Amino acid sequence: MKTGKVAQIFKVDQKTVMSWVDLFPAFFTDSAKGTHGRAQRDFTDSDVYVLNTIYKLRGEGIRDWEEIRQRLKRGDRDKELPMVTPAIDNETSLVVQFAEIAALRTRIAEFEKDARQWYEERKEYLTTIQSQQEEINQLRSEMSKVELRLSKESHKEQVELHREYANLISELNHKIGLLEGKQSRNEENSRD
Repeated sequence: MKTGKVAQIFKVDQKTVMSWVDLFPAFFTDSAKGTHGRAQRDFTDSDVYVLNTIYKLRGEGIRDWEEIRQRLKRGDRDKELPMVTPAIDNETSLVVQFAEIAALRTRIAEFEKDARQWYEERKEYLTTIQSQQEEINQLRSEMSKVELRLSKESHKEQVELHREYANLISELNHKIGLLEGKQSRNEENSRD
């Protein structure tokens, strides 16, 4: 896309576009800088996104060129181009529409990536919950066996074993409580 068409998109003078390119050459292609051996500058989509970012930052009142440079350097790119007036020709309109479609595709890809990540995290939580439930069931089974043995022991042995089993039961109840707490937190996290 030529300089005049780019200037029309941003409703600025062609000299402003060239000035921005000259101020931030590291962020533009050779064809946008005019160093590609041709008489006219030619702007790619990525060049237009850089110009759009500069345009939007200036519109937000940012006048410090160094701040704009730092934002471009860290990869800030605004891909939502300004509305194009009907006076712009079909080629430019198609470029703008293409840019909007590309921006939408990028957003969809990001949403899909997030959804996959959330799905995987949920699967992990559910697996953890199932494992913890199995451990709780196993501990309850052991506790039932201990209680059964305790009830079968003679009175003499019962007094002796009662202390031992009471400690064991207390430990098992503590472990069950910890696991049920973890399970509850994991269930809350899996709902999020």
